Amino acid sequence: TTQYKSTICIAGFIFCAGFIRMNEFTSGIYRNELRTESTYCQGIFIVKQVLKNKDSSVSLKCSVSALFDSSQLDVSKEFDQNLLMFVKTTSPLVLFPGDIVRAEGWLSAIKAPQNPNAFDARTYYNTLGIRHQLYCKQQNLNVEGKDGFSIARITAQWQRILSETVRSHTSPQVAQLINALVWGDRSDMDSEVRDAFADSGAMHVLSVSG
Repeated sequence: TTQYKSTICIAGFIFCAGFIRMNEFTSGIYRNELRTESTYCQGIFIVKQVLKNKDSSVSLKCSVSALFDSSQLDVSKEFDQNLLMFVKTTSPLVLFPGDIVRAEGWLSAIKAPQNPNAFDARTYYNTLGIRHQLYCKQQNLNVEGKDGFSIARITAQWQRILSETVRSHTSPQVAQLINALVWGDRSDMDSEVRDAFADSGAMHVLSVSG
């Protein structure tokens, strides 16, 4: 009986500690309530990860250094630590982790899927610590410099060199799979291919690659 009681107490302690740690982690990333309206903002951001780089758009995970609302009030301390920056491009845009960018555009919460069984972007980006997105045009984004030395930047540059080599020697269909499976560059993957991996239960192959 004593052994059972001690086991239950230890399990309860672990559960409570994990719950408290999770709350602290969430409150550190999500510093305020979810925004319900779209607002025009500008700010300074540090690129943490290039999520997608298509011909017409670039998606970035960024940390917020400064964020100003329409009244020029700095609200960065009250805003989430990270956001998704969606850049509509008219020419190739090359960015790497550690780049400091100044951008302006419409800030809004990432919405839930509109159709049943559709890809749930809100849940996916929540696993990356992201709840909001900034939609901007390429002409409203300027690279101000880079945030010191970064291992992530070096590996991203090397990854891009390898991916460009594969793209120049194979078809787009083959290149997207090679780049995703070998060194984890999923920026070229079509949504149909991504959905096929998810439907077949093989999404973990892409998660551990690279």
